[in-house]
Amino acid sequence: CNRERYDELKGMYVVDPHQRDIDMSLTVNNPLSQEEKSPWNQFFMDNELRKVIQQDLHRTYPGELMFEQPEIQEMMLNILFIYAREHPDIVYKQGMHELLAALVYVFYTDYHLVQDVVTSHTHETHSVLSIEHLEHDLYWCYIALMSK
Repeated sequence: CNRERYDELKGMYVVDPHQRDIDMSLTVNNPLSQEEKSPWNQFFMDNELRKVIQQDLHRTYPGELMFEQPEIQEMMLNILFIYAREHPDIVYKQGMHELLAALVYVFYTDYHLVQDVVTSHTHETHSVLSIEHLEHDLYWCYIALMSK
């Protein structure tokens, strides 16, 4: 399932070396290490990428309250970050957040509308349009959009 695959990607790329149980010598596994295999090198590069994306996210549709919500910004950051890591030849380019924002607006609105009308006998609709899978579904739609 694509939702499960997104969880795998997120677990693979959204990494904090503080939280990981990495079996490496301290000469490699420490924040000052210059070793290429150090998990800290990737962590610092990831933080720089996240900062660039976050700068753009703060400018997404100013005045539109939905895009000012921390959970929406975090979701968009995760999607754009994972996309950039999965596509190192493209990485992240300014303006990609605008494409994602259009999808977020439509999906977020539709998912909330569906949640308001879903009844207990429409379990299939609820599982397909589940707000808890919004980030997953947006990622795969964004992938499809970017592949065109």
